[in-house]
Amino acid sequence: MSDNHRPEFSADYESDEGHASAEARPWPSEPSVEDWKVELNDVLAGERDYILRRHGSVSAHVEKLIRASVSERKARETFQEALRQLVEEWQPFSPSSDYYVACMLDLIGAYLPRGGFRKILGFMGYGFRFPVIEAYTGGFGSGMDLHMKALVDLEYYYPSADPKWEDDPAFVSYVQVLRQHLEDSEYGAYNGYALSRLIQLNIIKPQEQIVRDTIELNGGVLNELIELSFSDLRRPQLEDDLNYIYTHCFIIGLEAKQVFEQVLKERDVIMENSGEQLKVYIPDLGKEIDLRVPEELMLEVLEEGGERGFKRAMAAAAYAQNEDE
Repeated sequence: MSDNHRPEFSADYESDEGHASAEARPWPSEPSVEDWKVELNDVLAGERDYILRRHGSVSAHVEKLIRASVSERKARETFQEALRQLVEEWQPFSPSSDYYVACMLDLIGAYLPRGGFRKILGFMGYGFRFPVIEAYTGGFGSGMDLHMKALVDLEYYYPSADPKWEDDPAFVSYVQVLRQHLEDSEYGAYNGYALSRLIQLNIIKPQEQIVRDTIELNGGVLNELIELSFSDLRRPQLEDDLNYIYTHCFIIGLEAKQVFEQVLKERDVIMENSGEQLKVYIPDLGKEIDLRVPEELMLEVLEEGGERGFKRAMAAAAYAQNEDE
């Protein structure tokens, strides 16, 4: 493509040193699909890094260009088509810079082009992982976990689950990827997100055994679980959610219970222990909740048998005795 067909940029298109290019020209008043493709390719290549760092996202830059056009509606249409084409051309399996991937994922998450979901899901479905950009790089996306960013992008396509989700092949594949991130130990950093997301979608219930198993393997998931419990979405089930999580932790053992309590303390929740019962007061809700392990579940500690079950029973008894003293 010749230079005569390139978009014409205003003085807003500054170099990394903050100086306008001597060849700066106005942005086309009616940008075509090709104009947008050239501009987006420049963004993906890092030639707009100063602008992205100043605005904080690729979408902020795009929206500014759309507002500068004569017809915002037309400019948005041509942009969407240009982005669709670029996403279709993108091959996540092919080597590309972390910077390129960061900008592409930012665009996909902001505008949800049709092919974006398929490209990300296909890459993850084969067990591949997007990288983490080291903070010292300094450019747009520095310090960003691109794999988590990609997971969140997928979430935007399916903020909730259809009651007949099993009839949607794309959603079924999405659930499979989430379960992969939950059950595979290599995805330990993403276990909490995957578990919380599956609960949010009502694929997994908080009382299920898999929740307890995940907490036992990775206590860090309690942060995400409790955060989900306090979210607006789960607030009506807050008492039940906390009781299920508390029960899981109590049965697992003293360490898990202590982590549970520490996460609540970080949310300024006031607690009072009494054996297998935990009274919690949530100041911002003005609500007091009694968390108690059901009697039938208390037996699980002993029914496991062997040294493991014995240690859990002793730990629970010792904890209750210390609290009484």
